[in-house]
Amino acid sequence: MEAIQLLLEDQQNRQLLADALDGDYEVVDGVHSADSFLKTEFDLCIVDGPAFRSHRETLVEKKERASPVFLPYLLLLGGRSPDRAAESVWEHVDEVIDTPIARAKLTNRVSNLLQRRELSLELKREQEFTEERFQTLFESTPDPIVVVTDDGIITEVNDAFARLFDIDRSAVLGTHVTDIDVTAVESVERLLLRVTDAASTDSTETENTVTIKSSEGDTYVTELNVDVVEELGDATERIGIFRDVTGREEYQRQLERQIEQLERFASVISHDLRDPLNTAQAKVRLAQRDCDSEKLDELLEVHGRMETLIEDVLMLAKQGKVAGETEPVDLNEAVDLAWATVGAPDTATLQTADPPLVKADDERLRALLENLFRNAVMHGGPEVTLSVGPLTEHRGFYVADDGPGIPEEERADVFEYGHTTAAEGTGLGLSIVQSIAEAHGWAVSVTESDTGGARFEVTTET
Repeated sequence: MEAIQLLLEDQQNRQLLADALDGDYEVVDGVHSADSFLKTEFDLCIVDGPAFRSHRETLVEKKERASPVFLPYLLLLGGRSPDRAAESVWEHVDEVIDTPIARAKLTNRVSNLLQRRELSLELKREQEFTEERFQTLFESTPDPIVVVTDDGIITEVNDAFARLFDIDRSAVLGTHVTDIDVTAVESVERLLLRVTDAASTDSTETENTVTIKSSEGDTYVTELNVDVVEELGDATERIGIFRDVTGREEYQRQLERQIEQLERFASVISHDLRDPLNTAQAKVRLAQRDCDSEKLDELLEVHGRMETLIEDVLMLAKQGKVAGETEPVDLNEAVDLAWATVGAPDTATLQTADPPLVKADDERLRALLENLFRNAVMHGGPEVTLSVGPLTEHRGFYVADDGPGIPEEERADVFEYGHTTAAEGTGLGLSIVQSIAEAHGWAVSVTESDTGGARFEVTTET
């Protein structure tokens, strides 16, 4: 039951209102002092003119204390029109009503004011629940979090942040981020306070990486993600979340070392194979001058396959590297350059349909396209038609052909090393495609094209 405070100097009106409201509301009558009024809990205050003038300061203070919850005041004016109430009065009261007043009119005014109060109470409860849930997540997350103002003053940190930087949580509040005595403070300040261009969202993970050395001498590689919270009046806050990626960074370095070793090994092997292969090819050509034999022609074809295999092994070793510098690439230009280097017959056709911009290593993207084009020509024949266009459900592109296609039961194996159904194939072309895609963090899959051929889909972002 809502409580209504009666603050009336007119004894007759107070009694009449008490009788009219009793039963539907809890009526609180009388004020003994300003202190008791401020401590009294109620949902609506009905006040007359004399009491409003006598207790104005206390009424204003009570309303301010209740904010942001709405605490309504209903002012009774004895026989005067509400329009005659001074503008200064309307700054502190929410409804003005003249007396005498009909019971139905009074009940309606009181009900409307109490509904507005209940709505504000509900909004306050929702806000408190949201804040409590955020605070629970803020404290329970294992990732260190810091909140700073736009000029770098720390307003909040969680326990994980205090442990990471070995600082007293309460002592750091109100200090500048540069006051943190850690090795990486300049990097932290730069990332937290940098101007964020909403149109430029292509920063790499490397730019967000901060290496931190703890007081015990342990080194951590963290990824600092910053979000700007606006709509705080003229101020903004920045929330920085540190994520420990030490294991990921070490794995990446180890992977780079392994790939470098593989590339050196492949280069040595190809060098050791290429010299004797060149010698063998030269001797076969010399032998063809003296002897016209199909066996010699077949031997040259074998040598050609060996040469292609050497090139593919070198390509595979290089394309396994994690992509470094990437930039937006016009896929249409990359397609044209790749098609020009494939050496496809004049009877083969390439069609494009608004290829999108792709953030990639330009050279390696062309290598991916070249291998997909060669695969289509090899399996689709000299009159094959290829098409390149954007994906519809995800970001990325497709390369499709009207060749014989790939049986569904074989699609899971086409990217395996050495898998090929063409007599002249090495089985490494599609493996190279997958390696380049994975190096960029992309996914590549194969399905059936609209014409029954093969359709390779490269998803650059889900």
